[in-house]
Amino acid sequence: MLASKDIADILDENDFTLLNQFTTGNSESAVFLVRSKEEKKVVKLPTSQRSLDEITSNISAYRTIHEWGCEDILPPYLEIRSYKGMPYIVMSYLGEDFETKIKRSKNPLGMYESLCGPLERLYRITIRGNGGGNKFLALVRNEIFRNFEQFLIPSGLSSSKYLERIKSIDFSDDDYLITCFSPYDFTPEDIFISNSGFFYPDPKQECKGLPQISLACFAGVSRDAYGLPESVTGYKILEKFAVKTCSEIVDISISSAERLFLFGRALQCSFSSRVRIYGDKEKASYFAKESERHLDLL
Repeated sequence: MLASKDIADILDENDFTLLNQFTTGNSESAVFLVRSKEEKKVVKLPTSQRSLDEITSNISAYRTIHEWGCEDILPPYLEIRSYKGMPYIVMSYLGEDFETKIKRSKNPLGMYESLCGPLERLYRITIRGNGGGNKFLALVRNEIFRNFEQFLIPSGLSSSKYLERIKSIDFSDDDYLITCFSPYDFTPEDIFISNSGFFYPDPKQECKGLPQISLACFAGVSRDAYGLPESVTGYKILEKFAVKTCSEIVDISISSAERLFLFGRALQCSFSSRVRIYGDKEKASYFAKESERHLDLL
């Protein structure tokens, strides 16, 4: 993996002037804001095997996004470069992410409302009638199971009975025949909204899914994990959009959309609990109970 000297060499050979290192988010990669000639750019470098896997996943997702014809959600400038055989990413600087920007906004509620239009357009142009929805939901169920089995239960935040509860969740009565670009790793620090458009610069490999799951994750993180301005009303806006508008997009019933939203909240809460186990046990316990509650409502 890249050491400090390697990173310095990369910056030097590209004639990048280091301006800042980003420390928000859950990425293990080294992410820098640099100046290249007169433009600001972002450089994402692998510093561990896990971060190399993440960058490899990003690259795969970029290909999928181009194949689906929605490359306008990617930064205007995006290039994959290599150093000592290891890939790294150079992209346009997009300004402040949604999480940072909404904290400064004079109209935070408008920012939630402004999400719905670009997302509806994105979902509609990436619709695929390939019957992949049930496979996506199995992946979500596996992630929830892993969070409980490997983290929440060993930490005493939940009981083993929930492993059986998670395994018993069954969506096979419904045929989720339509999917679209809708990753479940979708949180406020991942997206950028500006006069230039809507951008999602850090997609992972699994991009195909059902929008109710990703919107539940975004809404739940905004309100319950981050406590963003106007997030109580913002949550309701996104929930309504997920249940009503997006049910029509992926051709499912309102009741099925409501159930998927609950499933997405169970996923989000399990992750929100997991990442707080060693730093904030009280909050970790709260989110574990919230994940259990949403599972019980399914």
